[in-house]
Amino acid sequence: MISIADIEAARSRIEPHVRHTPILPVSQWRDPLPFRATLKLELQQVTGSFKARGAMNRLLTLPPETIAKGLVTASGGNHGLAIARTGYVMGVPTKIFLPANVAPDKLPKFKGWNADTVIGGDSFDECNVQSLAYAEQTGAAYVHPFADPFVVAGQGTLGLEILDDIPDVDVVLVAIGGGVVTDVAGFAASAYHRGIPVLHVPTTLLGQIDAAIGGKTGVNLPEGKNLVGAFWQPCAVVCDTDTLIGLPAREYRCGMGELAKYHFLGGGALDAAALPERVFQAARIKAEVVSGDEREGGRRAILNYGHTLAHALEIAGTFDLRHGEAVAIGLPFAAHLAHALGRIDADRVEEHYRVVRAYGLGDRLPAGVDTDRLLELMGRDKKALRGLTFVLEYVRPDGVHDVDVVDGIDPAAVRAALMLMTERSMG
Repeated sequence: MISIADIEAARSRIEPHVRHTPILPVSQWRDPLPFRATLKLELQQVTGSFKARGAMNRLLTLPPETIAKGLVTASGGNHGLAIARTGYVMGVPTKIFLPANVAPDKLPKFKGWNADTVIGGDSFDECNVQSLAYAEQTGAAYVHPFADPFVVAGQGTLGLEILDDIPDVDVVLVAIGGGVVTDVAGFAASAYHRGIPVLHVPTTLLGQIDAAIGGKTGVNLPEGKNLVGAFWQPCAVVCDTDTLIGLPAREYRCGMGELAKYHFLGGGALDAAALPERVFQAARIKAEVVSGDEREGGRRAILNYGHTLAHALEIAGTFDLRHGEAVAIGLPFAAHLAHALGRIDADRVEEHYRVVRAYGLGDRLPAGVDTDRLLELMGRDKKALRGLTFVLEYVRPDGVHDVDVVDGIDPAAVRAALMLMTERSMG
Protein backbone atom coordinates (compact mmCIF):
# COMPACT_ATOMS: atom_id res chain seq x y z
CA MET A 1 0.00 0.00 0.00
CA ILE A 2 1.17 3.52 -0.81
CA SER A 3 0.74 6.00 2.03
CA ILE A 4 1.24 9.72 2.42
CA ALA A 5 4.43 8.80 4.30
CA ASP A 6 5.69 7.03 1.17
CA ILE A 7 4.99 10.12 -0.92
CA GLU A 8 6.67 12.38 1.67
CA ALA A 9 9.73 10.11 1.60
CA ALA A 10 9.76 10.28 -2.18
CA ARG A 11 9.67 14.06 -2.05
CA SER A 12 12.70 14.15 0.24
CA ARG A 13 14.58 11.84 -2.13
CA ILE A 14 13.88 13.59 -5.40
CA GLU A 15 13.94 17.21 -4.20
CA PRO A 16 17.57 17.84 -5.25
CA HIS A 17 16.97 16.37 -8.71
CA VAL A 18 13.48 17.41 -9.85
CA ARG A 19 12.21 20.92 -10.37
CA HIS A 20 9.77 22.44 -7.92
CA THR A 21 7.60 23.93 -10.64
CA PRO A 22 5.74 27.16 -9.93
CA ILE A 23 2.06 27.70 -9.23
CA LEU A 24 0.58 30.79 -10.83
CA PRO A 25 -2.78 32.50 -10.28
CA VAL A 26 -5.28 32.29 -13.12
CA SER A 27 -6.84 35.66 -13.83
CA GLN A 28 -9.20 34.65 -16.63
CA TRP A 29 -11.52 31.77 -17.33
CA ARG A 30 -14.11 31.47 -20.06
CA ASP A 31 -16.70 31.68 -17.28
CA PRO A 32 -15.95 33.25 -13.87
CA LEU A 33 -15.46 30.78 -11.03
CA PRO A 34 -16.51 31.53 -7.45
CA PHE A 35 -13.05 30.91 -6.01
CA ARG A 36 -9.39 31.69 -6.50
CA ALA A 37 -7.84 29.51 -9.21
CA THR A 38 -4.20 28.57 -9.74
CA LEU A 39 -2.26 26.48 -12.26
CA LYS A 40 0.71 24.19 -11.61
CA LEU A 41 3.24 24.59 -14.44
CA GLU A 42 4.52 21.02 -14.49
CA LEU A 43 5.37 21.39 -18.18
CA GLN A 44 8.47 23.20 -16.96
CA GLN A 45 10.02 19.88 -15.96
CA VAL A 46 12.91 19.17 -18.33
CA THR A 47 10.96 16.23 -19.76
CA GLY A 48 7.76 18.30 -19.91
CA SER A 49 5.85 16.00 -17.57
CA PHE A 50 5.34 14.98 -13.94
CA LYS A 51 6.56 11.49 -14.96
CA ALA A 52 10.08 12.75 -14.16
CA ARG A 53 9.19 12.53 -10.48
CA GLY A 54 8.32 8.84 -10.57
CA ALA A 55 11.36 7.87 -12.64
CA MET A 56 13.76 9.64 -10.30
CA ASN A 57 12.20 8.15 -7.17
CA ARG A 58 12.43 4.66 -8.63
CA LEU A 59 16.12 5.04 -9.50
CA LEU A 60 16.99 6.46 -6.09
CA THR A 61 15.42 3.46 -4.32
CA LEU A 62 17.35 0.82 -6.28
CA PRO A 63 20.44 -0.88 -4.81
CA PRO A 64 23.81 0.13 -6.37
CA GLU A 65 24.43 -3.32 -7.86
CA THR A 66 21.15 -3.12 -9.74
CA ILE A 67 21.70 0.46 -10.89
CA ALA A 68 25.05 -0.55 -12.37
CA LYS A 69 23.22 -2.83 -14.79
CA GLY A 70 20.99 -0.03 -16.02
CA LEU A 71 17.31 0.75 -16.37
CA VAL A 72 14.87 -0.67 -18.92
CA THR A 73 11.27 0.18 -19.70
CA ALA A 74 8.66 0.09 -22.44
CA SER A 75 7.27 3.48 -23.41
CA GLY A 76 7.29 5.86 -26.32
CA GLY A 77 5.85 8.68 -24.25
CA ASN A 78 6.56 10.75 -21.18
CA HIS A 79 7.51 7.81 -18.96
CA GLY A 80 10.15 6.68 -21.44
CA LEU A 81 11.52 10.20 -21.68
CA ALA A 82 11.61 10.42 -17.90
CA ILE A 83 13.59 7.19 -17.61
CA ALA A 84 16.01 8.33 -20.33
CA ARG A 85 16.54 11.74 -18.73
CA THR A 86 16.91 10.26 -15.22
CA GLY A 87 19.51 7.78 -16.41
CA TYR A 88 21.36 10.51 -18.27
CA VAL A 89 21.69 12.89 -15.32
CA MET A 90 22.54 10.10 -12.87
CA GLY A 91 25.03 8.35 -15.17
CA VAL A 92 22.97 5.17 -15.51
CA PRO A 93 22.55 3.40 -18.89
CA THR A 94 18.97 3.14 -20.14
CA LYS A 95 17.25 0.85 -22.61
CA ILE A 96 13.87 1.95 -23.96
CA PHE A 97 11.64 -0.32 -26.03
CA LEU A 98 9.52 1.96 -28.19
CA PRO A 99 6.26 1.17 -30.01
CA ALA A 100 6.38 1.58 -33.76
CA ASN A 101 4.01 4.57 -33.60
CA VAL A 102 6.26 6.62 -31.28
CA ALA A 103 5.92 10.33 -32.01
CA PRO A 104 8.81 11.42 -34.27
CA ASP A 105 9.51 14.55 -32.23
CA LYS A 106 10.40 12.40 -29.20
CA LEU A 107 13.17 10.43 -30.92
CA PRO A 108 15.78 13.25 -30.81
CA LYS A 109 15.14 13.63 -27.07
CA PHE A 110 15.83 9.95 -26.44
CA LYS A 111 19.01 10.24 -28.48
CA GLY A 112 20.06 13.44 -26.72
CA TRP A 113 19.86 11.67 -23.37
CA ASN A 114 21.95 8.73 -24.64
CA ALA A 115 19.13 6.22 -24.33
CA ASP A 116 19.52 2.98 -26.24
CA THR A 117 16.19 2.75 -28.08
CA VAL A 118 14.72 -0.21 -29.93
CA ILE A 119 11.40 -0.56 -31.71
CA GLY A 120 9.92 -3.37 -29.63
CA GLY A 121 6.68 -3.93 -31.53
CA ASP A 122 3.47 -2.32 -32.68
CA SER A 123 2.07 -1.82 -29.20
CA PHE A 124 3.01 -1.11 -25.61
CA ASP A 125 2.25 -4.68 -24.62
CA GLU A 126 4.66 -6.09 -27.20
CA CYS A 127 7.32 -3.66 -26.05
CA ASN A 128 6.61 -4.59 -22.44
CA VAL A 129 7.29 -8.25 -23.17
CA GLN A 130 10.59 -7.26 -24.80
CA SER A 131 11.63 -5.07 -21.87
CA LEU A 132 10.84 -7.77 -19.32
CA ALA A 133 12.88 -10.29 -21.30
CA TYR A 134 15.78 -7.83 -21.52
CA ALA A 135 15.65 -7.24 -17.75
CA GLU A 136 15.74 -10.96 -17.09
CA GLN A 137 18.68 -11.49 -19.45
CA THR A 138 20.81 -8.58 -18.28
CA GLY A 139 19.77 -7.91 -14.69
CA ALA A 140 18.75 -4.35 -15.60
CA ALA A 141 16.05 -2.79 -13.41
CA TYR A 142 12.68 -2.94 -15.13
CA VAL A 143 10.53 0.13 -14.40
CA HIS A 144 6.83 -0.24 -15.16
CA PRO A 145 5.09 2.98 -16.29
CA PHE A 146 2.26 2.82 -13.73
CA ALA A 147 2.29 -0.43 -11.71
CA ASP A 148 5.43 0.36 -9.73
CA PRO A 149 4.68 1.76 -6.25
CA PHE A 150 7.88 3.83 -6.20
CA VAL A 151 6.93 5.41 -9.53
CA VAL A 152 3.45 6.18 -8.21
CA ALA A 153 4.81 7.62 -4.96
CA GLY A 154 7.19 9.85 -6.89
CA GLN A 155 4.38 11.13 -9.10
CA GLY A 156 2.29 11.74 -5.99
CA THR A 157 4.76 14.39 -4.86
CA LEU A 158 3.11 16.68 -7.39
CA GLY A 159 -0.03 16.79 -5.27
CA LEU A 160 1.85 17.50 -2.05
CA GLU A 161 3.85 20.24 -3.75
CA ILE A 162 0.67 21.92 -4.95
CA LEU A 163 -0.79 21.89 -1.47
CA ASP A 164 2.41 23.21 0.10
CA ASP A 165 2.58 26.09 -2.35
CA ILE A 166 -0.98 27.24 -1.68
CA PRO A 167 -0.70 29.66 1.24
CA ASP A 168 -3.79 28.51 3.15
CA VAL A 169 -6.06 25.51 3.27
CA ASP A 170 -9.27 27.42 2.53
CA VAL A 171 -8.89 26.71 -1.17
CA VAL A 172 -10.19 24.54 -3.95
CA LEU A 173 -7.68 22.28 -5.67
CA VAL A 174 -8.44 22.26 -9.42
CA ALA A 175 -7.35 19.20 -11.38
CA ILE A 176 -7.18 19.78 -15.14
CA GLY A 177 -6.31 16.75 -17.23
CA GLY A 178 -7.10 13.09 -17.70
CA GLY A 179 -7.94 10.37 -15.23
CA VAL A 180 -4.44 10.11 -13.77
CA VAL A 181 -4.42 13.82 -12.95
CA THR A 182 -7.87 13.81 -11.34
CA ASP A 183 -7.07 10.64 -9.38
CA VAL A 184 -3.75 11.95 -8.02
CA ALA A 185 -5.20 15.37 -7.20
CA GLY A 186 -8.29 13.85 -5.60
CA PHE A 187 -6.22 11.51 -3.44
CA ALA A 188 -3.93 14.33 -2.34
CA ALA A 189 -6.92 16.56 -1.55
CA SER A 190 -8.53 13.79 0.51
CA ALA A 191 -5.45 13.37 2.69
CA TYR A 192 -4.17 16.94 3.09
CA HIS A 193 -5.40 18.55 6.33
CA ARG A 194 -7.94 15.70 6.50
CA GLY A 195 -9.48 16.87 3.27
CA ILE A 196 -9.81 20.00 1.18
CA PRO A 197 -12.21 20.67 -1.73
CA VAL A 198 -11.21 19.53 -5.21
CA LEU A 199 -12.73 20.54 -8.54
CA HIS A 200 -12.16 18.37 -11.60
CA VAL A 201 -11.87 19.70 -15.14
CA PRO A 202 -11.46 16.47 -17.15
CA THR A 203 -10.01 16.92 -20.62
CA THR A 204 -10.46 13.35 -21.89
CA LEU A 205 -13.69 11.61 -22.84
CA LEU A 206 -13.02 8.86 -20.31
CA GLY A 207 -12.53 11.48 -17.60
CA GLN A 208 -15.70 13.39 -18.48
CA ILE A 209 -18.02 10.39 -18.40
CA ASP A 210 -16.38 8.26 -15.73
CA ALA A 211 -13.03 8.89 -14.03
CA ALA A 212 -13.69 12.41 -12.69
CA ILE A 213 -17.20 11.64 -11.41
CA GLY A 214 -18.07 9.81 -8.25
CA GLY A 215 -15.25 10.57 -5.85
CA LYS A 216 -13.18 7.40 -6.26
CA THR A 217 -9.45 8.06 -6.43
CA GLY A 218 -7.05 5.22 -7.03
CA VAL A 219 -3.67 4.12 -8.32
CA ASN A 220 -2.55 0.74 -9.61
CA LEU A 221 -0.20 -1.78 -8.01
CA PRO A 222 1.38 -4.86 -9.61
CA GLU A 223 -1.23 -6.98 -7.79
CA GLY A 224 -4.16 -5.22 -9.45
CA LYS A 225 -5.86 -2.01 -10.49
CA ASN A 226 -6.99 0.79 -8.17
CA LEU A 227 -5.82 -0.90 -4.97
CA VAL A 228 -4.69 2.34 -3.29
CA GLY A 229 -6.94 5.36 -2.99
CA ALA A 230 -9.80 7.06 -1.18
CA PHE A 231 -13.38 8.18 -1.64
CA TRP A 232 -13.37 11.97 -1.93
CA GLN A 233 -16.16 13.74 -3.78
CA PRO A 234 -15.26 16.72 -5.98
CA CYS A 235 -17.15 19.89 -5.25
CA ALA A 236 -17.86 20.14 -8.99
CA VAL A 237 -16.94 18.55 -12.29
CA VAL A 238 -16.64 20.92 -15.26
CA CYS A 239 -16.83 19.21 -18.68
CA ASP A 240 -16.13 21.08 -21.90
CA THR A 241 -16.37 18.79 -24.92
CA ASP A 242 -14.28 21.26 -26.94
CA THR A 243 -11.26 19.97 -25.02
CA LEU A 244 -11.74 16.59 -26.71
CA ILE A 245 -11.02 17.92 -30.20
CA GLY A 246 -7.28 17.41 -29.94
CA LEU A 247 -7.40 13.92 -28.42
CA PRO A 248 -5.57 11.21 -30.37
CA ALA A 249 -8.04 8.98 -32.19
CA ARG A 250 -7.29 5.96 -30.05
CA GLU A 251 -7.62 7.89 -26.79
CA TYR A 252 -11.02 9.16 -27.94
CA ARG A 253 -12.07 5.64 -28.93
CA CYS A 254 -11.14 4.38 -25.47
CA GLY A 255 -13.61 6.82 -23.96
CA MET A 256 -16.24 5.39 -26.27
CA GLY A 257 -15.76 2.01 -24.57
CA GLU A 258 -16.98 3.45 -21.27
CA LEU A 259 -19.70 5.40 -23.07
CA ALA A 260 -21.07 2.19 -24.62
CA LYS A 261 -21.54 0.80 -21.10
CA TYR A 262 -24.10 3.48 -20.27
CA HIS A 263 -26.36 2.27 -23.06
CA PHE A 264 -27.15 -0.71 -20.78
CA LEU A 265 -27.38 1.32 -17.56
CA GLY A 266 -30.40 3.39 -18.56
CA GLY A 267 -28.87 5.60 -21.22
CA GLY A 268 -31.00 4.28 -24.05
CA ALA A 269 -29.97 5.10 -27.60
CA LEU A 270 -26.93 7.17 -26.69
CA ASP A 271 -25.23 6.11 -29.92
CA ALA A 272 -27.79 8.25 -31.78
CA ALA A 273 -27.16 11.40 -29.70
CA ALA A 274 -24.71 14.25 -30.25
CA LEU A 275 -21.52 14.18 -28.21
CA PRO A 276 -22.50 16.82 -25.58
CA GLU A 277 -25.74 14.94 -24.91
CA ARG A 278 -23.87 11.65 -24.62
CA VAL A 279 -21.48 13.13 -22.08
CA PHE A 280 -24.30 14.75 -20.12
CA GLN A 281 -26.40 11.58 -19.95
CA ALA A 282 -23.45 9.40 -18.96
CA ALA A 283 -22.46 11.87 -16.22
CA ARG A 284 -26.08 12.03 -15.04
CA ILE A 285 -26.37 8.25 -14.78
CA LYS A 286 -23.13 7.88 -12.87
CA ALA A 287 -23.99 10.75 -10.50
CA GLU A 288 -27.41 9.24 -9.78
CA VAL A 289 -25.94 5.83 -9.02
CA VAL A 290 -23.17 7.25 -6.85
CA SER A 291 -25.53 9.49 -4.90
CA GLY A 292 -27.30 6.37 -3.65
CA ASP A 293 -24.17 4.33 -2.91
CA GLU A 294 -21.09 6.50 -2.46
CA ARG A 295 -18.82 3.81 -0.99
CA GLU A 296 -19.67 1.04 -3.47
CA GLY A 297 -21.39 -1.05 -0.85
CA GLY A 298 -24.25 -1.97 -3.16
CA ARG A 299 -25.67 -0.65 -6.40
CA ARG A 300 -22.64 1.43 -7.36
CA ALA A 301 -21.00 -1.82 -8.41
CA ILE A 302 -23.22 -1.84 -11.53
CA LEU A 303 -20.93 0.85 -12.95
CA ASN A 304 -18.42 -1.97 -13.40
CA TYR A 305 -20.59 -3.55 -16.09
CA GLY A 306 -18.25 -5.19 -18.59
CA HIS A 307 -15.23 -4.45 -16.40
CA THR A 308 -14.44 -7.82 -14.82
CA LEU A 309 -13.13 -9.36 -18.03
CA ALA A 310 -11.75 -5.96 -19.08
CA HIS A 311 -9.57 -5.68 -15.99
CA ALA A 312 -8.37 -9.25 -16.42
CA LEU A 313 -7.33 -8.54 -20.01
CA GLU A 314 -5.51 -5.40 -18.90
CA ILE A 315 -3.69 -7.06 -16.01
CA ALA A 316 -2.69 -10.02 -18.17
CA GLY A 317 -0.53 -7.44 -19.93
CA THR A 318 0.10 -9.34 -23.14
CA PHE A 319 -2.51 -7.68 -25.34
CA ASP A 320 -2.51 -4.32 -27.06
CA LEU A 321 -5.60 -3.11 -25.22
CA ARG A 322 -6.38 0.12 -23.43
CA HIS A 323 -9.07 0.33 -20.78
CA GLY A 324 -11.97 1.43 -22.97
CA GLU A 325 -11.06 -1.10 -25.63
CA ALA A 326 -11.04 -3.85 -23.00
CA VAL A 327 -14.43 -2.73 -21.67
CA ALA A 328 -15.83 -2.93 -25.19
CA ILE A 329 -14.86 -6.62 -25.24
CA GLY A 330 -16.17 -7.12 -21.70
CA LEU A 331 -19.68 -5.95 -22.62
CA PRO A 332 -20.59 -8.73 -25.08
CA PHE A 333 -18.84 -11.22 -22.83
CA ALA A 334 -21.13 -10.19 -19.96
CA ALA A 335 -24.08 -10.62 -22.32
CA HIS A 336 -22.96 -14.12 -23.32
CA LEU A 337 -22.62 -15.06 -19.65
CA ALA A 338 -26.05 -13.63 -18.79
CA HIS A 339 -27.55 -15.56 -21.70
CA ALA A 340 -25.86 -18.78 -20.56
CA LEU A 341 -27.44 -18.26 -17.12
CA GLY A 342 -30.90 -17.70 -18.64
CA ARG A 343 -31.11 -14.03 -17.71
CA ILE A 344 -31.42 -12.53 -21.22
CA ASP A 345 -32.22 -13.84 -24.70
CA ALA A 346 -30.00 -14.16 -27.78
CA ASP A 347 -31.38 -10.96 -29.33
CA ARG A 348 -30.14 -8.99 -26.35
CA VAL A 349 -26.66 -10.50 -26.80
CA GLU A 350 -26.71 -9.25 -30.39
CA GLU A 351 -27.74 -5.80 -29.16
CA HIS A 352 -24.51 -5.67 -27.16
CA TYR A 353 -22.50 -6.38 -30.27
CA ARG A 354 -24.47 -3.76 -32.23
CA VAL A 355 -23.85 -1.05 -29.63
CA VAL A 356 -20.13 -1.78 -29.35
CA ARG A 357 -19.75 -1.62 -33.12
CA ALA A 358 -21.82 1.58 -33.31
CA TYR A 359 -19.14 3.24 -31.21
CA GLY A 360 -16.42 2.06 -33.60
CA LEU A 361 -14.99 -0.44 -31.13
CA GLY A 362 -13.64 -3.96 -31.45
CA ASP A 363 -15.68 -6.77 -29.92
CA ARG A 364 -13.42 -9.80 -30.30
CA LEU A 365 -11.19 -11.51 -27.80
CA PRO A 366 -7.49 -11.08 -28.58
CA ALA A 367 -5.74 -14.00 -30.21
CA GLY A 368 -3.94 -16.30 -27.81
CA VAL A 369 -6.21 -15.74 -24.83
CA ASP A 370 -5.30 -18.00 -21.89
CA THR A 371 -8.66 -18.93 -20.37
CA ASP A 372 -7.14 -20.28 -17.15
CA ARG A 373 -5.19 -17.07 -16.61
CA LEU A 374 -8.28 -14.92 -17.23
CA LEU A 375 -10.32 -17.00 -14.78
CA GLU A 376 -7.61 -16.59 -12.16
CA LEU A 377 -7.52 -12.83 -12.63
CA MET A 378 -11.31 -12.49 -12.65
CA GLY A 379 -11.37 -14.45 -9.41
CA ARG A 380 -9.16 -11.75 -7.86
CA ASP A 381 -11.50 -8.95 -8.89
CA LYS A 382 -12.44 -6.60 -6.04
CA LYS A 383 -16.10 -7.67 -6.33
CA ALA A 384 -15.25 -11.38 -6.03
CA LEU A 385 -15.89 -11.89 -2.32
CA ARG A 386 -17.98 -15.05 -2.79
CA GLY A 387 -16.58 -16.76 -5.85
CA LEU A 388 -16.58 -15.48 -9.42
CA THR A 389 -18.68 -12.31 -9.46
CA PHE A 390 -19.99 -10.30 -12.40
CA VAL A 391 -22.41 -7.48 -13.12
CA LEU A 392 -24.99 -9.04 -15.44
CA GLU A 393 -28.16 -8.02 -17.22
CA TYR A 394 -31.58 -9.47 -16.48
CA VAL A 395 -35.19 -8.73 -17.44
CA ARG A 396 -37.40 -7.17 -14.77
CA PRO A 397 -41.04 -8.26 -14.41
CA ASP A 398 -42.09 -5.12 -16.31
CA GLY A 399 -39.97 -6.24 -19.28
CA VAL A 400 -37.25 -3.61 -18.81
CA HIS A 401 -33.61 -4.69 -18.90
CA ASP A 402 -31.57 -3.92 -15.80
CA VAL A 403 -28.29 -5.08 -14.24
CA ASP A 404 -27.27 -6.42 -10.87
CA VAL A 405 -24.32 -8.12 -9.18
CA VAL A 406 -24.27 -11.93 -9.33
CA ASP A 407 -21.78 -13.89 -7.23
CA GLY A 408 -20.83 -17.54 -6.92
CA ILE A 409 -20.97 -18.14 -10.67
CA ASP A 410 -19.90 -21.58 -11.85
CA PRO A 411 -16.49 -21.33 -13.56
CA ALA A 412 -17.81 -23.69 -16.24
CA ALA A 413 -20.36 -21.05 -17.28
CA VAL A 414 -17.62 -18.44 -17.51
CA ARG A 415 -15.49 -20.78 -19.63
CA ALA A 416 -18.46 -21.44 -21.89
CA ALA A 417 -19.03 -17.70 -22.42
CA LEU A 418 -15.35 -17.20 -23.23
CA MET A 419 -15.51 -20.12 -25.65
CA LEU A 420 -18.51 -18.59 -27.44
CA MET A 421 -16.61 -15.35 -27.85
CA THR A 422 -13.53 -17.20 -29.07
CA GLU A 423 -15.56 -19.11 -31.64
CA ARG A 424 -17.20 -15.89 -32.78
CA SER A 425 -13.79 -14.22 -33.08
CA MET A 426 -12.62 -17.04 -35.31
CA GLY A 427 -15.73 -16.98 -37.47
